[in-house]
Amino acid sequence: MSSVSLGLIPQEIIEQIKDRIDILDVVSGYVTLSKAGQNFKGLCPFHSEQTPSFMVSPSRQIFHCFGCGAGGNAFTFVMKMEGTSFPETARELARKAGVEVPAAQGARPTQDSGSREKLEKLNEAAQAWFRQNLTNAEVGREARLYLKDRGMFEDTLEVFGFGYAPEGWDGLLKHLLKSGYTIPDLLAGGLITSKEHAGRNPKDAAGYYDKFRARVMFPIRDLRKKVIGFGGRILGEGMPKYLNSPETPLFNKGRALYLLEQAREAASKTATLIVVEGYFDAIALHQAGITNVVATLGTALTPDHIKTIRRYVTNVVLLFDPDEAGVRAALRTLDLFVDSGLGVKVIALPDGDDPDTFIRAQGTEVFAQLHGRAPSLLDFAVGHSLEKAGSASIEDRIRSVDEILRILQKTSNRLEKEECLKRVAERLGVNQQRLVERYPELMAKAVRRAVGTSGPASRPAPPSDADRRLKGSPEERDLVHLLDRKS
Repeated sequence: MSSVSLGLIPQEIIEQIKDRIDILDVVSGYVTLSKAGQNFKGLCPFHSEQTPSFMVSPSRQIFHCFGCGAGGNAFTFVMKMEGTSFPETARELARKAGVEVPAAQGARPTQDSGSREKLEKLNEAAQAWFRQNLTNAEVGREARLYLKDRGMFEDTLEVFGFGYAPEGWDGLLKHLLKSGYTIPDLLAGGLITSKEHAGRNPKDAAGYYDKFRARVMFPIRDLRKKVIGFGGRILGEGMPKYLNSPETPLFNKGRALYLLEQAREAASKTATLIVVEGYFDAIALHQAGITNVVATLGTALTPDHIKTIRRYVTNVVLLFDPDEAGVRAALRTLDLFVDSGLGVKVIALPDGDDPDTFIRAQGTEVFAQLHGRAPSLLDFAVGHSLEKAGSASIEDRIRSVDEILRILQKTSNRLEKEECLKRVAERLGVNQQRLVERYPELMAKAVRRAVGTSGPASRPAPPSDADRRLKGSPEERDLVHLLDRKS
């Protein structure tokens, strides 16, 4: 394995990290383990189970789950838990082990670990400044009054790191420059914006201004609880109402989920994750004691989000605003969840309510009742389609769920497909066979669309070397043999 394939980290450094870390210490940070002979066992963090089938072998420095088949070494474990790349994982483990990793020669500066660490420190410095502004009796007065009106408790402001960006144009810019950061640093972190028609001299601060102004600030953290970006809600009138950091080497809104670092433990215990659309929606539920809640960051759920969610839970609850935009957001996710292995429900709130206002007005008991009555995403989608079709003919009503039938056709699970088709037929009040008979026509349309937009289908790419290493590795087979011998 070359240093290039490992993100330009020399192999001898990788070996030093392996020698200094103990997989038992690494895994124990995520899973409660108990002694089982020479090994340790616990509930698998990668799938829901009642009886422990997840084993760790300190002597071989590997783990294996007999339930879902996950296995590997400490690097593999952290990569699966945190969703990080091998280089990122190696550098984080090296930091914990006290191993110095040399700068990656030939790598682009924004991708090198030194640059990432500098951006993390930059974000922490910005977060400290935002916090200081909010707690300042004079500067943060209006923002604190606003947060009080939104039902936020004092300890909530502390726990979730609320801050405030004042109205001035360059307060943060000047503060960070005085702290030793440069204009390119602030641009890379997405904290400043260039003025139109201004010069682009990277040393001339006059050509730039703060991205976040007159806004209540929310720090966005990764699973290591490092600040990777920010969200800001404007005080008073103005657009956009909410503003997020742009994409940076640390932040990608299509992958990040707000408060996942705080929701992960509760979500794993309940095997359920509640997904909402806004910062205040997520925080209000956490404040009420419902802590298995995350929020998307101004974007619809993405395939990357689904991959992340699957690592922690088997059930998802979508809690979107009851307006038309919220309904569309829920319906768009149906395609994403096909073949995901996740059970998905939708909580429909009363008109005029959003999760934030509802939980503060009605409390957790009423919310639990709504949760208990929540329909599956499929039932919700079918119900909404039929509601729009109204009292049309049977044929029109069948056509109204064509898009749902197209999505169901994609699933590779035959039993699941038949069960879903049965439920759709029952809601329509027609024989299931009538829906089956529509499949050829729907598939022909889908193929025509695909050919018209994508051209000839290409063969799937062969598995990468990394995939081969993570599946069926000799270490996993050794552990299975070892544990069988001990039983």
